[in-house]
Amino acid sequence: SGTLKSPAHDKAVLPLRRIQQRCQADHEEMFKQYEEENHEDRGDTPVRKQAYTTDVTVEALTAVLNDNPRGIAVLRDELTGLVLSMDQYRAGKGADRQFYMSTWNGAQITSNRVSRPDLVVDRPFVCISGGIPPDVLGDLADKQGRDDGFINRFLLAFPAERKVRWTDESVPENIVSLYCKVFDDLWNLPDLPAVLLMTAKAKDCYQQWFDEHHAEMDDPGFPEHIRGVYAKMDGYCGRIALIHQLVRHVCEDAAGTHIGEESVIAAAAMVAYYKSHALMIHNRVYADKRDRRVLG
Repeated sequence: SGTLKSPAHDKAVLPLRRIQQRCQADHEEMFKQYEEENHEDRGDTPVRKQAYTTDVTVEALTAVLNDNPRGIAVLRDELTGLVLSMDQYRAGKGADRQFYMSTWNGAQITSNRVSRPDLVVDRPFVCISGGIPPDVLGDLADKQGRDDGFINRFLLAFPAERKVRWTDESVPENIVSLYCKVFDDLWNLPDLPAVLLMTAKAKDCYQQWFDEHHAEMDDPGFPEHIRGVYAKMDGYCGRIALIHQLVRHVCEDAAGTHIGEESVIAAAAMVAYYKSHALMIHNRVYADKRDRRVLG
């Protein structure tokens, strides 16, 4: 707490906020035109496109995903707020955690509710981003102490604390503009999802990483409580490689028709970063106050 997590997160998601502003302006213009049309000539009510949401129930999120088939981000200043709000309208007897776990896998959503039309979201994509102080990491865990796999789906980082000192330095505006342009170009790619296969060299590289990763898990001394975290890294390495390839594509540095070896290497390096933090973080998940004092 107090280490400027929120300002850093705001910098990271700035491009999404700018995209959201444009989506809102476009929707207002389309809705104005819709209102000015004769009732006989009107089509369907304009759909609100958006890049992210900050406060949403799973029922509302299903509707948002239906209107935004390319996916949605859930941005929370404090991730504990998302977890603690789950099932709050159903006296704690709902299935919000299961909903988010299934969307991580891209499982089809079929929602049948009396109060609204039936919805089927074929490929739901939800990206959750936010910060959390170490002392409340346990709030992400199941209240009954069960390892339900929910927390294993988060890529958690625990960077070293830096002393806060005054500085006049800031990110140059041209860098901010270029950063936002990458997001804009990704947003404007043709309809997704698309299937990108790995090149032969990229596949060889991924297979080598895969075998080394699982050999690490086969070690007799491997900590059991992070096995579930490591098991999710197979998928994350592929996902990050795909993102890296598309970023290179919109930056005119690579093709957008396949995943190259460079992107697999970059993804493996990023996964290695998250793996290096996993043991330290998950030691704190089920720690009590006395344990946390020992961990420091």
